Amino acid sequence: MHLFRPIASETNKGWKALHQVLRNPERNFLHNQLGWNEDSPPPAHHIRALADCGDLPYLLRAYFSWKFGLSFRYSECSRGTGKKGPQCSGEIDNESNRHQRILHPVKRMNHFLEVLTWKVHSGTFRTLPGSETSDFYPIALKRSAILPGTVFVDSGGHILMISQWNAEGLFAVDGHPDKTVTRRSFKPKFFPVYPKLSTGGFKAFRPFEYHVNSWVPTPNRTLTPVYSDMQYAFSSRQSFYNVMIREIQKLSVPIR
Repeated sequence: MHLFRPIASETNKGWKALHQVLRNPERNFLHNQLGWNEDSPPPAHHIRALADCGDLPYLLRAYFSWKFGLSFRYSECSRGTGKKGPQCSGEIDNESNRHQRILHPVKRMNHFLEVLTWKVHSGTFRTLPGSETSDFYPIALKRSAILPGTVFVDSGGHILMISQWNAEGLFAVDGHPDKTVTRRSFKPKFFPVYPKLSTGGFKAFRPFEYHVNSWVPTPNRTLTPVYSDMQYAFSSRQSFYNVMIREIQKLSVPIR
């Protein structure tokens, strides 16, 4: 992902807030694209993106949907548990009129993002593999499936978002409770797995299709990257990591 790649002009150790990344035109190819100075620092009306681990993937997805004029929706879910997963009962999208009273488009988007961060959380990602109505679904442990923007779910209650494959390995970004953001490389301490739990692992956002005046979740059988529950077939943590290590070592040419 272009946003979080290492660049020479920065230390690349992390950022104080997600919007600090968005304000860098060297990273953000959509910087101020809408013409409102939306990615400029104060005193301009600017996007405020403050994210912990559960907010970060949703905030970025909402931000890029806004930039491209695309539809965006998310589920309201309970936190659930690492064993049972959450219960999801409602959906919110960016096409409703609930924010239209705010006239300035950047202020309106900030309000939408603020509501979003109150609604989503790390539990939202702990979906069971068989669910066909959740925001996420499991994918294969393959480099072609684990693309930038997909997530890694720690069933214990933490989320990473995949940012880049390169010759050095697999990298992700991590939002923290103080809203700082850091990069992580693939290591067991950052990517913990629990063989007896099926709520964690690598997952992709489930696309939704518009049918008869409503959004309908795409069924598992037609998803791309393809749906796969191979992550839950391992009897040990090391078996999982062995597959990932082999996948990381396959190619020296980065996928961007």
